[in-house]
Amino acid sequence: MPVLNTSNIDAHEGVLWVFVYLPTAISSNAYSPLIESTLPPIIGELALEKQALNETVMRAVRVLISTQEAGLLLPPILDGCVSLCNNTRAFVSSCLEIFCTNWQEALKLLKKPKRI
Repeated sequence: MPVLNTSNIDAHEGVLWVFVYLPTAISSNAYSPLIESTLPPIIGELALEKQALNETVMRAVRVLISTQEAGLLLPPILDGCVSLCNNTRAFVSSCLEIFCTNWQEALKLLKKPKRI
């Protein structure tokens, strides 16, 4: 995303806010092809280590986790595991925790006996 090449932190945050609302504004099927090209730069913003950006990145990724399939999101998120930035690695850990929580909730729903 070329707009993220600027040094203006406010511009970075503005672009990130688009990704907080975009996945819910369009259907998940329409957004799915964009994940591979948008998620790595979004996660890359964590290297700037600005609190406002970090919070916005986390919101954007939480929206993606709630609207998209884990199979599409895991590869770019797992790439962050090898990042040199401590902030990015901590963020990836938080994302994986969210995935595990959502997965456990889904399993609980599947295990509930169905009443006839």
